[in-house]
Amino acid sequence: MAWVNIISLYTNNVTYGVFVSPSGAVGTPLAISQTVSLEEDPLSVVFNGSNYLVVWNFENPNLNIYDLYGRFVTPSGTFLGNEFAIETNQSKSVPRSGF
Repeated sequence: MAWVNIISLYTNNVTYGVFVSPSGAVGTPLAISQTVSLEEDPLSVVFNGSNYLVVWNFENPNLNIYDLYGRFVTPSGTFLGNEFAIETNQSKSVPRSGF
């Protein structure tokens, strides 16, 4: 499960995630995005059988547009590298993922 933690509305938001077991046990939340954004929603989470890819829109405050960012997360909750830009300087605001 992934969500946006609104620290300060439209100024300082972070994408978080948490694993929920089939029995409903909730794990420890993970801060997935490394850069705060004016807005980081909506989100998309996909799984390829080995790892998760979390995708969110990052509102670029200098250009007033959305960039798509992503980060790989293993099933154990570790990150496979840093967040990365998928597409920049575009107005893509609703990510849909296939992996």
